[in-house]
Amino acid sequence: MTPAKLAVNTSGIPIQGRIYALHGVTDNAASLSDISQRWSETFEVVCVDALGHGCSPCFSDGDLLDPFEALVQSTATLINSTEAKNPAPFVVLMGHSMGGATAAELVSRGLVHIDALVLEDPALLTPKQREDFRELGPSLVARCDEVTQNLGREIDLLLKDYPLWSPSEAAGWAQGKAQADREFLKRGVVGGARAREEILSALKVPTLLVTGDGDDVLIGPAGAEAIDALENRNITTHVIATARHCIRRSVPEPFYGAVNSFLEALKKNWSKMCEVPFFIRPELLPVIEATPEQTTWDLSAMRAGGDALLAAPYDPENTLEVTTLGRAFIPKGASDDAPLLVSIHGGGYVAGRAAFDDAKNDELASRFGAIVISPEYRLAPEYPFPAAVDDCISSLKEAVQRFGEHREIFIFGDSAGAGLAYSMVSRIFGVGEKNQNNGHVEAKDALASAIRGIILLEPCIDPDLATPSSALFADGPIWTRRAAADSWRHFYGLPLVAEGDGQVEEIPSSLKTAAFPVPSPVFKEKGFPPALIVVNPVDPLRDEGMSLATGLVSAGCISELHMFAGTFHGSLSLPDSVTWAEIQILMTRFMSENSERN
Repeated sequence: MTPAKLAVNTSGIPIQGRIYALHGVTDNAASLSDISQRWSETFEVVCVDALGHGCSPCFSDGDLLDPFEALVQSTATLINSTEAKNPAPFVVLMGHSMGGATAAELVSRGLVHIDALVLEDPALLTPKQREDFRELGPSLVARCDEVTQNLGREIDLLLKDYPLWSPSEAAGWAQGKAQADREFLKRGVVGGARAREEILSALKVPTLLVTGDGDDVLIGPAGAEAIDALENRNITTHVIATARHCIRRSVPEPFYGAVNSFLEALKKNWSKMCEVPFFIRPELLPVIEATPEQTTWDLSAMRAGGDALLAAPYDPENTLEVTTLGRAFIPKGASDDAPLLVSIHGGGYVAGRAAFDDAKNDELASRFGAIVISPEYRLAPEYPFPAAVDDCISSLKEAVQRFGEHREIFIFGDSAGAGLAYSMVSRIFGVGEKNQNNGHVEAKDALASAIRGIILLEPCIDPDLATPSSALFADGPIWTRRAAADSWRHFYGLPLVAEGDGQVEEIPSSLKTAAFPVPSPVFKEKGFPPALIVVNPVDPLRDEGMSLATGLVSAGCISELHMFAGTFHGSLSLPDSVTWAEIQILMTRFMSENSERN
C-alpha cells in the first residue's frame, strides 16, 4: 500500500535546520502556527496535516485496518522525501499528543533520520488509556460536529479556557474539527499498540519530553518519573506546573523556554550531530554510523572488524571456484567468449579479503555475463609493495590460462583495489619507471592486448596526502588522513610515524612512481587502455582521482571522470544502494563501448 501524500504549511528558511511539527488528533497544521512564528527566523518549519486531518487525504479502507501505522508510514514518507530532495543540516521533530506518539514511533523504529526529538505530552498510552480512547471514539465525532456547527461560539469558549492561546491558533483548532476524518475518529486511535517503555528505551537521539500536572495530561509527574527510571540518557523529562495536556497552549512561555534551552544545549555539538557538515545522500547516512573506525595503526582490530563480516555464509547465484590466488565467479551458461572481469577488493592495502566482495562479484558476474576474478593478494605491512601488485598479476595470468587467452579483460577496483588495478595495468603495459625491488617489467603483448578498459572507483594512489580534499576531509567520514598516512607507510614497508599525529613523512619518489606512475606521453605510445574513474565529492581521496583522470587525458589517453553528489569514501559499491545501481549503469556502457564483441 502506497502511503498517502500529506499536506503541509511551510515557513522560514533552514539556516540552522528544519523543524517538522506534528499535531494531535482533530487538530491540523494551522493549529501549529505559533511554532512557525517562534522559530521561522532560523529554521524552516514544516507544519504537517496528519493523514485524515486538515488538507491531507482521508484514511482509505486499507488504512483503517491499522490507522496508527498509516499515520506513521505517511509521515515517514513525507520526511524522507523532503530530506532526500533538500536535506537540512539539522532536523528536529516535534509532536503533540497523537503527533508525539507518531514522532516517537518513527524515531524508535529508525524510519526517519532526525537529530533531535521534542515530545509534548505524547500519546504514549497505558493499556487503560488506550481502552478509554477507544470508548471515546463516537463522542469525539460528536464533539467535532458540535464545534463545526458553532465555530464562533467554540472559539470564544476556547480562548476563555486557554487565555494565553493565540486567536490564530484557536481558529486553526476549530477549523481542524471540521476537517477531521470521522471514520478515523470513530476508532478512538491516538497512539500505537507498543508499550511506552519499549518505544522510549529505543530512542537514540536527544529527546525532550514535556508534560504537565493538569488533570487531563497523558504522562504527568508519575509518568515522567517512570521514564527517568528507564535510564535512557538521551531523554530529558520536564514537568511544567499548572500545564494541561495542550502544554504550549496553556503555558506557552514555559514550554517555549524549555524547548529553546534544549536546542541551545544541542548547538554545542551541532556539527557532530549533523554527522558531517556536507551534503550526504540520505540513503547513505546510516553507513557512517555503522562503519567502525579505520584503525590502520591497530591492524589487529581493523582486520577483526572485517572478519566479523564473514560470519554469515554467502550462497552465490553463480558457480564459485576458489584457488590459492583468489576467487572466480562463473556465470551459469557463460558464453565461450565471456569477458574476464578482475575485481580487486579494498581495505587500505592492509586489510580485507576477496571473500568480502562475494555478493558484489556474484552480482557483477550475473549482470555482465562475465567471469569475475577476485585476487587474494597479500597484505601490508607483512608483505609490502610490490607483493600485492605481483599477486594481482599472477591471479590474472592464472585466470587467462584457466579460461582461455581469447577473452577480453576489464580491470575493476575500489579504493586500494583501484590503486592496485592502476598499478598492475601500468606494470603490464610497461609505462612505469624502474622498480627498485624487481626491476622494470616489460609489456606482455598478449596480456596487454586483451585488456579493454580499467574501472577505478575512488582510487587510492597518492601517498603525499597534500591535496585540498585531503585537508578538507581529513576527518572523513570513514577514511581519514591519519588512516591514510599509516596505511601508506605499511604499504611501502616503512616504519610508522608517531602514533596519532597524522603527519606524513616523505616517501621516496622512486617508490611512489614505481607503484603509481604519473601519466606521460609514453602511456599513449604503449596503448594504455581507456579508463573510467569515479570519485566522491566528500572524500580525502577525491582530488587524486580527479588528477589521475585529467592526467591521462593530457597524456593522450581515453579517460572519463564521474562524481555523484552526496557520496563519501566507501559508499560507491554498497549493495542495493541507488549509487551502486548508477555505477553499474556506467560500467555497462563503458564495457560495451570498449568491447570488440559488439
